[in-house]
Amino acid sequence: MGGHVDGSTLRNRGMVPRSVVAAIAVAGALTGCGSSSAPAPESAPGCLPVTGSQWASAPDTAGHPVYVELPQPPGWSASPELAGQLVAALTEAGGAPAPVSVLALVGPEIGESTPTPTVVASVFDITATRGAAAPQDYLATEIKDYADAVAAGGGSHLDAQSATTLCGYPARSYVTNRPPGPQRPRPGVTFDIRAVVPAAGRSYEVQVSAAPHDTTAAVLRTDFATILAGRRGINPGAV
Repeated sequence: MGGHVDGSTLRNRGMVPRSVVAAIAVAGALTGCGSSSAPAPESAPGCLPVTGSQWASAPDTAGHPVYVELPQPPGWSASPELAGQLVAALTEAGGAPAPVSVLALVGPEIGESTPTPTVVASVFDITATRGAAAPQDYLATEIKDYADAVAAGGGSHLDAQSATTLCGYPARSYVTNRPPGPQRPRPGVTFDIRAVVPAAGRSYEVQVSAAPHDTTAAVLRTDFATILAGRRGINPGAV
């Protein structure tokens, strides 16, 4: 399911920003393999009405005010195992606080040669690292650092970075393209959107990742579009 997240690999990257470590961990969890290039599912601003789906959310034992709920289309299920892998990888890497909440959904496999569809929503407390930076400035810097780290990894690159919103909050989206490798027989393509959400006097970063972003399966493209459009629950009471 997407591939194991290797915390030691993250740690060996040296002094990289927390968001870079987190983004690499999420991408590692999602891009075990991928399909050939194809039109990608469209992204949406979130918090749109969604019908015909259940909703999934991650328990927030720390009491933080920001979390993410995702539509759960038929055939999709929550994966505490994948969420736990992400948290464990960040903990093992060191120097990067664990997310305050993680929700991982896995979808139905379409054919034997396609990877398991996966969506991960993570929330991080960035109060100490954001400082006085404006949300879009903070996101632009963090994603540039991530793009540099990805490029240094050998053949991977980021595309389609853009300023956008997520449920009305400042956000940026991008697509990570990873070449084939020993554990990735085919290219891996992941869509990400990251937003800065203020709540209760603190700043949180919400990251939602989906793969395989280049799927040609109509049912998966529809499911991804539903999940990306309907994600909600960010800063309850304010959205």
